[in-house]
Amino acid sequence: MSPAPALVAGLYWLIAAVVLGAAVLVMHVYAPWRVVRSDVEPSWWKWIAVVPPVTPVAAWVAGQKKTAGAWVLLLAAYGVVRLIAG
Repeated sequence: MSPAPALVAGLYWLIAAVVLGAAVLVMHVYAPWRVVRSDVEPSWWKWIAVVPPVTPVAAWVAGQKKTAGAWVLLLAAYGVVRLIAG
């Protein structure tokens, strides 16, 4: 039996992980940028938005609910792909 199908499947998982990882990185730059440009009060939310675990919470408080949801969704999808792919 040829190892080609396993290699192709592994390549697909690798591509998915790279694309989702890049999307997570872009989202982690985009979400704090949206929070900093908002008029959220108190203003310390703007500073704390750069801390990765707090970023979606700060975006939610700033009224950027779609941004916060996308951040969480992309991170969860990346985690699932990494768990499945190994």
